Amino acid sequence: MLKKLFCNILFTFIAIFYISADINASDKLESEFLKENPSLNQFIYETPHSKLYIGVGVTPLAMTDNRFVFAGSLFQLHYISNLIDIEIFNISVGINSAENDMFSSYHFIFRTAAKMKINKSLSLGGIIGWELVSFPKVNKKEYNGRDFTPMEPFSSSGLILGVIVSQEFTYFDDYLIKINGFIYREFYSVEKTRYSWTYWFEEEEIQQDPDKKAIAPGFVGGLELSILF
Repeated sequence: MLKKLFCNILFTFIAIFYISADINASDKLESEFLKENPSLNQFIYETPHSKLYIGVGVTPLAMTDNRFVFAGSLFQLHYISNLIDIEIFNISVGINSAENDMFSSYHFIFRTAAKMKINKSLSLGGIIGWELVSFPKVNKKEYNGRDFTPMEPFSSSGLILGVIVSQEFTYFDDYLIKINGFIYREFYSVEKTRYSWTYWFEEEEIQQDPDKKAIAPGFVGGLELSILF
């Protein structure tokens, strides 16, 4: 059975080789023919480029009010035309590193961004999305009257809103390199849950601070580098 499978794979590769060789030879002959008859170029049909792109990215440089951020964009879907540049969907995971390791956090972000083209390569627009945040070393309870939940790591979620400016460069014919500069505001809660239960924090520094500055939402700004194809 393995011998048969090997023979099938070998036959497939040989067939692909000969087909690609024939295509390359045909393209070469066609190119030489068009060079000899340049007036025929106007009648050649060219397949239009797709306006949809998928991609991945990395944010090597970003920071919040009190933490440094490193993030990776796991999946992106874009629609790019001559007038608009829409980031339909972007899923990213980030690590915020605080000076005090206890207050470091993990962030999972879904976002979309609608931008207008300023020129061929530059676009400007707004960001809206949803953020899930977790502080694994910050413990909390939730209470409502006399009812308390068990102690567990603090996590929350909330809206993000911001602005973004993008510059793109064509890489070969089918790839785009995109550099995004962004700033957005976080809106997750450090006071109450969505069901109006109140947080009680084990860490005295957080519990006694009315603003919960060590873990509070803030502004996030940075640079993101993406490759689209």
